[in-house]
Amino acid sequence: LFVEDAIFSMDKDGKIKDNIGLTEIFYNSGLKSLIYNAGLQIDPYHLNSVVRIDQNFSNILPKEGDYILSLRHMSMVAIYRPNLKKIIWYKIGPWTNQHSAQINQKGELYLFNNNVIDTIYSKGRDNHYFLSKEKNIINKFNFITNEVEIEENCNRPKDIYAITGGRVILKKNILISIYRGITMFCNLDTKQQTFLFPDTDDGIVDTLAVRYLKSN
Repeated sequence: LFVEDAIFSMDKDGKIKDNIGLTEIFYNSGLKSLIYNAGLQIDPYHLNSVVRIDQNFSNILPKEGDYILSLRHMSMVAIYRPNLKKIIWYKIGPWTNQHSAQINQKGELYLFNNNVIDTIYSKGRDNHYFLSKEKNIINKFNFITNEVEIEENCNRPKDIYAITGGRVILKKNILISIYRGITMFCNLDTKQQTFLFPDTDDGIVDTLAVRYLKSN
């Protein structure tokens, strides 16, 4: 009746150790109503990132071995604990249709907030509506204060943005965000930004708003 997403892990020899569908996880966690609240669409979860936590934090919920899940069509970020086969924490919004939820070494949650809304009839087409003038936003969530903020140090130029394909990567103190093939490297300490444009035959890079002509 609908697309099922699942999580599985493998050992070093490539053998599957665990394999469980999100529907079973939601039922185990007492969250089945979240699957059907708005009726059942064809792709209710759209799991677009799974990140394993590789360290313990002294004062926040995620533990080593937990997984951070990003469920785009629910605008949900969740913590899944494999040994319990349950979601032990989740938050829906204020982000919408987000990608790439992950935690840095300080225990702060970062994600790429696509900040768009669409319908099941417009999936896969550039027929989406941004929920604010900011368009894409890099959000940071604090587990202690429960506050969500915009990562102001990594604001992108207004004419570079994605619709739903953007994502964010954390490498130590560097935040890497990707917009339609254009990559922004942002140093979270120094606030310095560097942009990498894709190589094209004619030297022209199309974004949604402008065309960039690369020079030497």
